[in-house]
Amino acid sequence: MAYFLLEIIIAVSLAFLVYLISLTLPRISEEEIADLKSKRNQKLIYFIEKSDIFLKTIIEKFLRKSKIWLLSLNNFIEDKLSKFKKESNKIEVPTEDKKDENL
Repeated sequence: MAYFLLEIIIAVSLAFLVYLISLTLPRISEEEIADLKSKRNQKLIYFIEKSDIFLKTIIEKFLRKSKIWLLSLNNFIEDKLSKFKKESNKIEVPTEDKKDENL
């Protein structure tokens, strides 16, 4: 029951915050918003474009190196498996006839 009351209190407080924010929003004019967006957007868009290019190059390099590493790991594993297969073919499992001959 205590958790339910806490959840109700949190929901009411969030609703009150949304109400207060909605009261303050009309005070800002559309022209002020447009001015702020144009100034901020130019710098923000430039930063985002530069960071996007930078991240793409880093991710591309990482993916290429990981591909090479995985292919070399694949080759190593296949070599080991082929060696194990060759060794297992060389080892003869003694049958009952051969056991009797040795006695």
